[in-house]
Amino acid sequence: MTKAHVLLGPAGAGAAMKLAVNAMIAVTNESVAETLALAERFGIERERAYDVLAGGALASPFVLYKRGAFLHPNTEPVAFTTALMQKDTSLAQELAARLGVRIPAAAAAAGVLEEAVGKGLADADMAVLSLLGPSAGTDPLTTDDDITEEP
Repeated sequence: MTKAHVLLGPAGAGAAMKLAVNAMIAVTNESVAETLALAERFGIERERAYDVLAGGALASPFVLYKRGAFLHPNTEPVAFTTALMQKDTSLAQELAARLGVRIPAAAAAAGVLEEAVGKGLADADMAVLSLLGPSAGTDPLTTDDDITEEP
């Protein structure tokens, strides 16, 4: 799963680390999905929004790797299903609870994954979360005048 082998500690440490990493991936995936939904709702093309993510400080191997899945979810091969990620985030939450660690971002991502599974998207790539964004038929904002900034 990685290029390097890292000794993490006692038995079970590798499994715990896998859950922690997958929780982080779920949060990153959810964050990208939310960013795309917000940008699209404003009227920014999905591909242009993704260019910003992939070309700036937020670029990461995950963001670069998942580009096709986020931009072409109906034609890109499934790399990791929504159901599998939902399972791992649930297990991460159980582990965190047992250890007394708060993971609210992972819990939020798990909730959205659960929603997607409930909507019949269990076998879709986890990037399908970006399609849960703006409601169909809504008009995007068209001017900067609709955005108010606080002083």
